[in-house]
Amino acid sequence: MGIANAAHVAIFLADYANTDPSGKINAVGAGWQMVAMTEAGHTVPYAVVVLISVPPSVEGGTEIDTTLTLCDASEQIVQLPSPTGEAQPIQLQQTIKLDRPKTVQFTSHDKLWSQGKVIVNLPNGLPLTVESEYKWVFAFDGADEPHWIAPFFVMRPQQMQLPAPPEPDDGQS
Repeated sequence: MGIANAAHVAIFLADYANTDPSGKINAVGAGWQMVAMTEAGHTVPYAVVVLISVPPSVEGGTEIDTTLTLCDASEQIVQLPSPTGEAQPIQLQQTIKLDRPKTVQFTSHDKLWSQGKVIVNLPNGLPLTVESEYKWVFAFDGADEPHWIAPFFVMRPQQMQLPAPPEPDDGQS
């Protein structure tokens, strides 16, 4: 059985994400499915976060080749203009290491799952089409699963409004 068949993969969108020195993911504003466009024609800044966990039978330190691809509603890879004006597919490839948790006090490291992370922050957003569906698709070592996706919808700037806060409870209910 290949590593991908035994892997647990979580992929989600957040306003911002990073990892701390111990390897934990810090995500702010995680779990959304709608993103607003700015007046400048880009989405607001956001991050794509992928956490890959593999069982203890996979040796710690194993390297995997990952791919994160932005697709449109028709399953086509999104292409955006590069700085030179040429169309460029939005597909990020990276080799990452699957490591066991970093701790010196735990002696049974062989019982822990190894993990790898892919975090892509898009501080300038992307110039996507409003009223359109997209999804980030994750794959590693050539394998993908239908649920290794993070779908989202691009809203017009005026459509993205937060609900009003609840009315204060006056205690007379």
